[in-house]
Amino acid sequence: MAKSRDITEDFREATHATALSFGYDEAKLVALLASFILRKPLEKPPFEKAAIKTLESISELEHFITKHRKDYVDLHRITEQERDNIEHEVS
Repeated sequence: MAKSRDITEDFREATHATALSFGYDEAKLVALLASFILRKPLEKPPFEKAAIKTLESISELEHFITKHRKDYVDLHRITEQERDNIEHEVS
């Protein structure tokens, strides 16, 4: 069986030499390599932003309804005015 050899360093040296021959200076080369490692977060499209906001609103509404469910269902726990307030907040 043939022995395998790690040629990663050879590849790095070759790409570094090629980049320098294309006119990249050290700072530009470092910035380019960093951009490959640390990608900039992409701007979310307006639809995705709206969808996330809607999902958050639905989650808040679900939490509110769960919190007030027992009070709302039991007729003797709260007054009609308090029940109306709950309905107003849900709507």
